[in-house]
Amino acid sequence: MLLLFGMFDGEKPMGRRTYRSLRKMLEALGAGDPEEDVTAEELIRLGQTPAEAAAIVEKLRQEDRLDRHLDTLSRLGISVATRISPEYPARLREVLGDRAPMLLYWAGNPALFQAECISLVGSRKLREPGRRFAAAAGRAAAEQGLTYVSGGAAGADTEGFEAAMAAKGTAVLFLADSLQRRMATLRQELETGRLLLVSRDGFDLPFSIPRAYDRNDLIHAMGQKVLVAQSDYGAGGTWQGVMENLKHGWSPVFMFDGEPENPGTWGLLERGCAPISMEDLADLRGLNNRQVSLFE
Repeated sequence: MLLLFGMFDGEKPMGRRTYRSLRKMLEALGAGDPEEDVTAEELIRLGQTPAEAAAIVEKLRQEDRLDRHLDTLSRLGISVATRISPEYPARLREVLGDRAPMLLYWAGNPALFQAECISLVGSRKLREPGRRFAAAAGRAAAEQGLTYVSGGAAGADTEGFEAAMAAKGTAVLFLADSLQRRMATLRQELETGRLLLVSRDGFDLPFSIPRAYDRNDLIHAMGQKVLVAQSDYGAGGTWQGVMENLKHGWSPVFMFDGEPENPGTWGLLERGCAPISMEDLADLRGLNNRQVSLFE
């Protein structure tokens, strides 16, 4: 799968349509690995064009290229999980279905892929109420034995992450920038075994807005519940991520109600997020989902 869906030398990987075809082949053949014994004829029978089938088979023959890529990852202390790897987070497969990434590059403690998680999202430019809530949420997750999940960005993500780490908790960060660079800046946290860094596209790609939007899906899907510290109204990554979650019903979303005059606050509450106060953080597992999604 890595040969098909990995990004080698900036080359565009195969897409979800190819994955669906290969999954159908696995089901039909009872096989366990889509890179074993795939023929052009079988791919054509499953809907690929002759040109697409030839390109797939050619990619699967590039084993030397794959070996070099894996050697590079090994030297850097980076691993990669495919959708059929045992460490791949079961929750992402279950919640996102075909939208779950084909590959996840990671560094840190892979056991956290299967942990019980609470996600936090929020604006980069936090006002004081949102800052207090984000820090309290990270601390509460740690104290209640839940793994904190965020995107590792400035603002709410970082406030919650630092609070979770200070309280000796665990964290999973889905990154929209270079995994390799973040490993260097978070080396001490990685050495504790309480942190997992994850990138869905590659290990050395720079930040981009499309990558940030894509990883927001993973943050929302990974958390059994999602907390929103602060949001702008109608625009931005926080708003967009919550809207996608409400539309697809990945996880219950709770909007901090400490700034009722903020348009982003009442806008998300009107659209189906459940309100949450600072006091509610005392029992994250017991949060009552009072959502009524506009998309239902």
